Amino acid sequence: MSEENFKEKRKAPRFKADGKVGLVFEDGDTAIKGQLVDISRIGVFVMVNQPLESWAYKMCRMEITTRVNDEELLFKGRSVIVRIAAKGVGMYINEIDEEFRLNFVKFMGYVQVPENAV
Repeated sequence: MSEENFKEKRKAPRFKADGKVGLVFEDGDTAIKGQLVDISRIGVFVMVNQPLESWAYKMCRMEITTRVNDEELLFKGRSVIVRIAAKGVGMYINEIDEEFRLNFVKFMGYVQVPENAV
């Protein structure tokens, strides 16, 4: 699938984003660290070292640490990997844990500007 075709299938606008991502699969056996590349209201794309085909459609806990101005923001939740790419994984956000929802809203307000559109 070409990159252009992939972009056309997005259901929500994406915005460039930067942050550290930790993923732990629900089986508890695998922990992965990655770099946040972009985010939308329904998903994220994370650059990881070696995505494996076996990761597709796996549920995981995610933890994202990022910054808005000088403030560090943390948000945690559940996601499922829906796309494997050479550079990383695309994940659908199932839920943001209640205590971190305000941080997610604050971060989305910060990145959703025209110059960050992907």
